[in-house]
Amino acid sequence: MLIAFRGDLDTATCPSARAAIEDALEVEVTRTLVLDFSRVHVFATAAAHLVNDVSTASERCGTDLRVVAGESRCIRRPLSMFGGGKTAMHDSRAAALRA
Repeated sequence: MLIAFRGDLDTATCPSARAAIEDALEVEVTRTLVLDFSRVHVFATAAAHLVNDVSTASERCGTDLRVVAGESRCIRRPLSMFGGGKTAMHDSRAAALRA
């Protein structure tokens, strides 16, 4: 399953992002979940915590979580600082889907 985001992910928008992820996972049981942040311009600490929470939940249900971070430091840095280090990060959607 692929979920793509764009724009800003911060304390104001993360609750709706979380709801979208939870809704998608309730509809379909999936072995692989790809979160594509390549079109995100602001990736706040709240977004990194969201990915960490999704990673933990994915591990519990046996889902392989992959993150498309691109080469953007605005995605990679918060993830590496706030627990996303255990999540597979990829430069492109194609790379994440191939992995």
